[in-house]
Amino acid sequence: MRTLLSVAFFALTTAAACATPNLGDPDPPISDAPPSKHAAGTVSPATPLPSTSGGSSTLPPAPSSSGTSGIPGPSGTASAPYSDAGVDAGPQARRWKGGVTSTSPVDFGGGAECKYRITLEQVTVDVTAAGNGDIVATNVTALAVEQVLSSPCNNTAIPPHTHYYSLITATLLPSGVSHLELAGPSTNHPAASLVIEGDFRTINPALSLQWHRTDYGPPLDWTVNAQVTVKLQ
Repeated sequence: MRTLLSVAFFALTTAAACATPNLGDPDPPISDAPPSKHAAGTVSPATPLPSTSGGSSTLPPAPSSSGTSGIPGPSGTASAPYSDAGVDAGPQARRWKGGVTSTSPVDFGGGAECKYRITLEQVTVDVTAAGNGDIVATNVTALAVEQVLSSPCNNTAIPPHTHYYSLITATLLPSGVSHLELAGPSTNHPAASLVIEGDFRTINPALSLQWHRTDYGPPLDWTVNAQVTVKLQ
């Protein structure tokens, strides 16, 4: 009898234990399913933007018809505007002036480009030296006149335009000849550099002038040469 009571009591105790909830059970397992594409913080891939129309990195060479504005001047652009008033070079300073009506015409372009001709007209040269012989100022003007030689050609010539050049550096060569480098303001169109060489130990030196277009390379660049004799004033 005692044995039967012990078995019954054990059975009741086991049933009560199973009916009591276990407060220490872990949370339900996290689902392995991927999150919704609308979940917070999820960004859908951006749609690629179309390439810009005409966005090729290789641009065709600009025509010599320099009707476009804003072409930069050459490296070493003159910082001061051209002035024909002269400079105060001190006592015993000397000043020479001269010019030519026109340079010889120079043809350029061709190939895939139209063919052109450039002539510099109404060239004036004004040079000032200090008493010790140092060249302290040089100013040059020239009317650039361009023509289109090709027919047909879709481009037009640059309208006649007066160029201004001022001294940037003056160097005395071992031969005694002065080497002068000039540059113009950004308004010169097209942009060009100018180099002058001459012996200013003489009263009326014969000068060699050489202009070179700097805003475009071959075949649209050009080099113009001229000889100008300047006279002591």
